[in-house]
Amino acid sequence: MDRIKLKDHVKKGDTFYTCFTNPDELGQALNLSSWSREKLPDYIWLALIIDRLGRKKGLEQLYMAAKELAAYDMAVSNFSSIISMDEKKQEVYWKTVSKYIDLKMLSPLTIVFTVEISEVFFETCFDASMDIDCAVNEIVLLLKKCVSFHDELTTDVCFISDWFGILSGKIHISSELKETTTAFCEYYKHDHSDDVMRMYRPIVRSFHQGISQIGGESVIAENFWKTLGELSECRLILMEWDNKNEDEFFEDTKKL
Repeated sequence: MDRIKLKDHVKKGDTFYTCFTNPDELGQALNLSSWSREKLPDYIWLALIIDRLGRKKGLEQLYMAAKELAAYDMAVSNFSSIISMDEKKQEVYWKTVSKYIDLKMLSPLTIVFTVEISEVFFETCFDASMDIDCAVNEIVLLLKKCVSFHDELTTDVCFISDWFGILSGKIHISSELKETTTAFCEYYKHDHSDDVMRMYRPIVRSFHQGISQIGGESVIAENFWKTLGELSECRLILMEWDNKNEDEFFEDTKKL
């Protein structure tokens, strides 16, 4: 990955900052966040499409949808931004996406993104024949595939999400960042097992990590985890206690 030279850093006190972390510039818009807790719910719809269609077709169809959305100045990929549009724009958004993707495949998400979150999304994607238990199970299994920021599916989501921004014209990659431009042009052509992906994946993730820190907070993350937690079954954890002193055991449990 291209490195920023030390001479291009800005020194403030005893700390050196890059142009991205300088607190007087882009750095003031940055904040620490958790991928799984705060970011993943906004991109779970992309993950579901890629998982259902397969990596190659999923990325291709999402790219074409993003390209057309860019013509309407609507090429955004995080769910919070989508539902912040007025209802007419949301209808145009999902109608455009539906040209390339069967929106019924997003039906499992209507159990967490209910009509209170977005009436347009719910009415567009809801499937009356959907089995609730199967939908919950599918979401839980999907989350396991992309709960870590370093998972392969997570990186695919970062890649296509970044392309939404690039196609919108809001994100520009300098031609001098040769490894970065190559990664974004070649990433989708390779399988994750290819050696070159060991270089491309970190580039894609770090790029997304930088730009995703800029902007508003998720408006659906807390509700997503709360609703999913209420719908999914609890998993009991059993511990064997070898010590015969039950009083001691009871006192220890109160410390937890």
